[in-house]
Amino acid sequence: MGFRNKDVDYVKRNFTDLQYLSAAVWVGGQGGENNVVSKGKESASFTIIGDSPDRFKIDVVDLENGRPINNADMKYKRKAIYIGQRVYETLFKNGETAVGSYVKVNGVYFMVVGVFKSQHSGQWAFWQNGLIFMPLPTAQQTFNLGDQVHWMSLCAIPGVSVTDIGNQIMTSMKVIHKIHPDDTMAFGSNNIEKEYKQMSAMFLGISILIWVVGIFTLLAGVIGISNIMLIVIKERTKEIGIRRAIGAKPFLILIQIVYESVMLTLVSGYLGMLAGIGIVELMAKTIVSDSFKEPEVDITVALLALAILTITGLIAGLIPATKALKIKPVEALRYE
Repeated sequence: MGFRNKDVDYVKRNFTDLQYLSAAVWVGGQGGENNVVSKGKESASFTIIGDSPDRFKIDVVDLENGRPINNADMKYKRKAIYIGQRVYETLFKNGETAVGSYVKVNGVYFMVVGVFKSQHSGQWAFWQNGLIFMPLPTAQQTFNLGDQVHWMSLCAIPGVSVTDIGNQIMTSMKVIHKIHPDDTMAFGSNNIEKEYKQMSAMFLGISILIWVVGIFTLLAGVIGISNIMLIVIKERTKEIGIRRAIGAKPFLILIQIVYESVMLTLVSGYLGMLAGIGIVELMAKTIVSDSFKEPEVDITVALLALAILTITGLIAGLIPATKALKIKPVEALRYE
């Protein structure tokens, strides 16, 4: 059983916890086998949906050219269409500009206002890139659909369960359409809130694992720097004794050692950061996959790690140098 425009208006009025609400209809069936879309000599069948601007806030797509369907298109029932990348590649050849061009949809001319690309991968992306969107009122009027609405898509405001709102809407629709409360076949629903929470939990776990690995890697670097500086200061104890014996001030000796320690850490850390960025860029150019695209280095995290290593290098040089300076020059000269 379908909805009507008045059902959409009712939901908008009575459910204020909704952030976005999209009402839509299929044009020519879900598979698009009844639709003929043509541009010049090129023609094909595509799935066409009459929809609302909120659709693209609920299921976000990448805007390639032009713009999506907007409220003005809805108000004035404009014959405007927003086409997927696969539609564009089929109808427009040799890089031809789509925006502003006219396409015939089931014998009626529509102007292309934008081209989009799916953010998904695999079959979902293939299907979505083959969609054509037009304003809901335009679809209803042009293709004799009356005030039919085949389905609604909704998104709740942050902190509100879309499952709870969905159940309340279903209950209200059953009352309005005089359907028994226990009838589960009259209206269908598809709620991805549970799947979204599971995916969010999985990515949170991966993020925590990455941080744990990163912290232990950073700790290994800290230990490595500390050991290097301990060995360096130990080997230079005699040198420190000689410099103190000929009148060098302890503070100046300390500054030099700390400077060397910090520079060692900065240079090695900076080179490591550059190497990491280079590897990520190489992966981005060599690995072609919809599920692995646009990898990047979080510069803030990289600079934070470099800062921690630098501070560690400062401390690692400062502590053993201070101990070495406390040794009397005569004893330092005898040190082997």
